[in-house]
Amino acid sequence: QKQIILGNSFQVNFSQGFVAVKPENISAFDIFEHAVKKNPAPMMCFLEWKNKAIISCSPERLFSLDKNRKIFRSIF
Repeated sequence: QKQIILGNSFQVNFSQGFVAVKPENISAFDIFEHAVKKNPAPMMCFLEWKNKAIISCSPERLFSLDKNRKIFRSIF
């Protein structure tokens, strides 16, 4: 609230992260597809590399791609 009053921020979004071990017989994209069906949020994200994945279900855009297709934070 202090940062909003000081003008350093106009909105603060709280989120909760979850970490889980994925069963071997299910792909990370399967989990993402299930999330899309259960919670079709307007801004969803699926990123996977090596043995890690990020699955985001958000009503707001948190990331975008720049002209070189590199990820940057949209809200900052």
